[in-house]
Amino acid sequence: MLIKNDIAFVNKYKEIGLPSETLIWIHLFRYKATEDAPAFSSPMWLHKDDEDVVFVHLIDSSKNMLGGESLIATDAKNIERVIKLEEVFDTLVVNHKKFHAVTPVGCRAISSEDFSTRDIILVTFQKVRKDL
Repeated sequence: MLIKNDIAFVNKYKEIGLPSETLIWIHLFRYKATEDAPAFSSPMWLHKDDEDVVFVHLIDSSKNMLGGESLIATDAKNIERVIKLEEVFDTLVVNHKKFHAVTPVGCRAISSEDFSTRDIILVTFQKVRKDL
C-alpha cells in the first residue's frame, strides 16, 4: 500500500511523467546511535537528490532518539522549515525545488537501552532519460 500511494502521488504530480516512465528504487535505512556516537545521513549537509522525487517514510524510532529532523531550505543560508517525522508512516516528499538535509541522530540516556534507532524507507522516482 505504501508504494502504491507513492505511485499515485507521482501520477498526479505530473512533473516527471508517468510512473511507468520512471525508475523506482526502494532503500531501507537504519540510523543507530549511542551517547558517544551519533548517526549521520549521507550526505549530511543541505543537498538536492539525484532522483526527481523522494519519499521519506518513517518506519520506527526509539523513544530515546534525539535529532533526526528534516531541514527544508531554499539555499544553504535560508532554512524554511524543520520537520520531525514522529509517527509510523509519517512521510516527507522532496524534489529538486528545495534543498534538504537530516540532522544527526543521537541517543538520550533515559532507559536501559544503550543505543537509539531511526528506521526509514526511501522510495525514489527518477524519470527515464531517453537522450542518454
